[in-house]
Amino acid sequence: MSNKIKKIRAFTLIEILVVATIIAVLVTVTAVSFSNAQKNSRNAKRKTDLETVRQALVLYRQDKGSYGNVTGSSTAGNFTNILDRLVLDGYLTSTDIADPKTSDLTYVYKARCTSTPVANCNKVELTAKLETDPSSNYVILTP
Repeated sequence: MSNKIKKIRAFTLIEILVVATIIAVLVTVTAVSFSNAQKNSRNAKRKTDLETVRQALVLYRQDKGSYGNVTGSSTAGNFTNILDRLVLDGYLTSTDIADPKTSDLTYVYKARCTSTPVANCNKVELTAKLETDPSSNYVILTP
């Protein structure tokens, strides 16, 4: 009889644990990177939307002489009303500008007149909350 022992080729428990740990770390890093990329993408959309509205407001002011009829008051204006006015007067093609994170089309943006008197408003401040730094606002001023 031969005393040969068959060698069984298999992974050891340590090898399996090392591979599982490496995979877990890679999945975690990928998930965090993807989450940050999504936030940055939504923030870019918010900035682009604000710039679009700013440009429409500038055209409105060139034609009407002031922003007075658009902004309505010196307090934070209703962004939806401003979009409706700009679409009605032909300065925007659609009011489909919506916050990319919320599903109910509620905009987290604000618009307010920064000059007095409000009836002849010549400066408008557009503000949005960004996800990457919720403690501060992204602000665009019209010329």
